[in-house]
Amino acid sequence: MTTQAFIDPFSWQCAYLAEHGMEAHIVCGLLSQAGIQTCLQGEFLQGALGEIPFIQTQVKVMVYAIKLARAQQILVNYHQQPSTHWQCPACLEENGPAFDYCWQCETQRT
Repeated sequence: MTTQAFIDPFSWQCAYLAEHGMEAHIVCGLLSQAGIQTCLQGEFLQGALGEIPFIQTQVKVMVYAIKLARAQQILVNYHQQPSTHWQCPACLEENGPAFDYCWQCETQRT
């Protein structure tokens, strides 16, 4: 007879390790658009970089265990996006690869 470990569906699980706070907030925004509640862990440790090891300053994007599989699916798509900047056709503003809309004028990426 096998026993399975019970995981509380409403316990926080790490869905993503971000390199810095800005990336963590971008990921949180993507997950939030899909209706997935997030919280960040370790965001304020970035200021201690150099005093504590780098690995301990990574920002964790946490989601409820029940939403972890969906979050990971969304993040696979996030990683497959082009990693190049794009120029807005309306206002010519330079936008980062994570933006689907121009941050300046809100024109959709073409």
